[in-house]
Amino acid sequence: MRSFAFIRWFFIFSLICGLTDAQVTLPRIFSNHMVLQQEIPVPLWGWATKGEKIQVSFNGQTLSARADNNGRWKVTLAPMKAGGPFEMTIRGKNTLTLHDILIGEVWICSGQSNMEFPLSQVKDGANEVASANYPRIRLFTVPKKMSTLPLNDLDDGKWDLCTPETAAGFSAAGYFFGRHLHHELNVPVGLINSSWGGTIVETWMSREAAMADPDLSEWLASVGTLDLEKAQAESVRKIAEWYQNLDKNDKGLNERWFAAEYDDASWKEMNLPCLWETDYLPDYDGVVWFRKEFILSEEDALGESTLELGPIDDSDFSFINGISVGSTINKYNVPRIYKVSAGVLRKGKNVISVRVIDTGGGGGMWGEKNQMFLQLASGKKIDLSGIWKFAPSFEGRPPQQTFSGPNSYPTLLYNAMIHPIIPYAIKGAIWYQG
Repeated sequence: MRSFAFIRWFFIFSLICGLTDAQVTLPRIFSNHMVLQQEIPVPLWGWATKGEKIQVSFNGQTLSARADNNGRWKVTLAPMKAGGPFEMTIRGKNTLTLHDILIGEVWICSGQSNMEFPLSQVKDGANEVASANYPRIRLFTVPKKMSTLPLNDLDDGKWDLCTPETAAGFSAAGYFFGRHLHHELNVPVGLINSSWGGTIVETWMSREAAMADPDLSEWLASVGTLDLEKAQAESVRKIAEWYQNLDKNDKGLNERWFAAEYDDASWKEMNLPCLWETDYLPDYDGVVWFRKEFILSEEDALGESTLELGPIDDSDFSFINGISVGSTINKYNVPRIYKVSAGVLRKGKNVISVRVIDTGGGGGMWGEKNQMFLQLASGKKIDLSGIWKFAPSFEGRPPQQTFSGPNSYPTLLYNAMIHPIIPYAIKGAIWYQG
């Protein structure tokens, strides 16, 4: 029995020791299908057990390094000509193999909403997406995140081949830029999309860059004492209170402006799609209700249908004949596509009602005319662009917050969305703000 006990404890001890023995790992920016920058030195790095020897083999080069006291290791590949695909092997106590690696031009695509704006939503987006089949263009999207301290790795992300499926949600500006490079240079292209709509440049700056600006150094000093999780929770609480007050005092909700029988004869008219600040409600933030009537035959009212309204800035609650058919919150650039159950439509007059909440900047149903329609089960399509009735029902915007997201302090996005991919070798960066 004593010998069995010894074996059991030896097994447990060995298991514990094994768990503390770190595996060789790579940052998420290194994955299958990645593109490495041509004609300059290319750093590769990762983590392992302190003192562990790491060997990297790639494209005829074999390099070695040892993990430092923090477990980090790094090697640098000599400059290489464009080409591929290649395999990369990283050996330590375990072995990692990355497949289908290309060498070419690598660019970071960063900025605000104009950079974030997806290919699927550009003019003639359906055709652009359908033709986005470029196996030698590779795409990487950095997940959105904030941090008060520079992070060593991303939470998620991987390199993908450029296909209609992967390009649809990728930065349109980045895609068109990369496609042009690919055609002009005839080399592989890697695009790293690290963007966040509505963000200021200060939040994308490193601490060193911000400290060099006298106007930012004092602002930056408060970042070190910021409890990001607590600040976000407090911001969410205050915003929730504001929305509760909005719902309580929204005249449109209280008077059931979504009801099919509501009398909107006194309402004004707006030609949609458009942002309402352009010609109708300058400098207005808050809630605006929209209504539109259409007539259906008995046959056309049968079965399920699909309501499409294009993107709405910022949030919407959509109804047909007083029945809620869908809502989208704080996604100003996402086309609204809602399934309408059988039985909602009816013979004769039907009414679409849309409650739009704008919390700042532009507001309204602002997409393309061909994005606004009702697709019927009968195969007919009802065009919903053009004249709608509208009425404002609650004016106001959410209260200013001590912490209101990435714009609250400098460096928050640099720390979480740029620093983790440094020093990945790149040709350059494109920036689109505004």
